[in-house]
Parts: sequence; C-alpha cells; structure tokens
Amino acid sequence: MSLSDMMALPIRESGPRMNALDEARAPLTSPGRLLTLSSHADPKVRGRVARHPRAPPEALIHLLAKFPIETL
Repeated sequence: MSLSDMMALPIRESGPRMNALDEARAPLTSPGRLLTLSSHADPKVRGRVARHPRAPPEALIHLLAKFPIETL
C-alpha cells in the first residue's frame, strides 16, 4: 500500500470507543460533551454528569431538579 493509499483511509479513533457512562466518568471529558450528556436518556449517565467537576453550569442547572445532592 502506498502512502497516498494510506492517506485516503478514514481516520479511526485510537483505543476502544467509550460509552456514555464511561464518558460521564472520565476526568478529561469536555464541558461541552458533559452538557450533551446531561440530556442522556439513562439516569445513571445524567447522575454522573451532575457529579462531574468539569460539568458546566448549564448542565448542572438542567440536572438540579433530578439530582439535587449530586450537583452540590
């Protein structure tokens, strides 16, 4: 395979893809991604977002009614 052939291949993520709960637990998950996860269908994911130190205020406001203790 030539270099130009390899450059035409799609770029894959390195390592295994994380599921939503893993992302909500990961310490380096971006605030933007946590905001998206704050609307996830799984309450376990939303609860993890509520406890995440990098969760943006918008996510915490959204989660406050369902997870009052976790957002403190």
